Amino acid sequence: MSRVFNFSAGPAALPLPVLEQIKADLPDWQGLGMSVMEVSHRGKDFVELAARSEANLRKLLNISDDYAVLFTQGGATMQFAMSPLNLAAPGDTVDYVVTGSWGKKAVGEAKKATKEFKFAFDQAAQAAAKTQAPILTKRISSFFPTGK
Repeated sequence: MSRVFNFSAGPAALPLPVLEQIKADLPDWQGLGMSVMEVSHRGKDFVELAARSEANLRKLLNISDDYAVLFTQGGATMQFAMSPLNLAAPGDTVDYVVTGSWGKKAVGEAKKATKEFKFAFDQAAQAAAKTQAPILTKRISSFFPTGK
């Protein structure tokens, strides 16, 4: 079998042993008689998997407890809509950093959920004004406190 490596945005190539493990687990994950996609997201086995996944991600990326880890479905465009829908109340003002086409798309989706915007940085406006980008020093945890 010849393997093709996808270097496009979105899905990426996975090592063959990982794909083989997925193939083996798909019909019967951990002897439960169903796949991980079929078990309850509230069940003990899945809750343990989610906790283990978060712990592994925190360790791999050195994410402190000052930050919340969110596992969400969907691609970038869906996340652009989900973020303001889930994190901003109607009438809230939201801050955006626009550095290119993806930032513009994020603002376009957010405009459907909220009407008030502050641009911490807008690349097009900065280029037109021939000024330099500001140094952003506010930690993301101040935007999304975890309560810890």
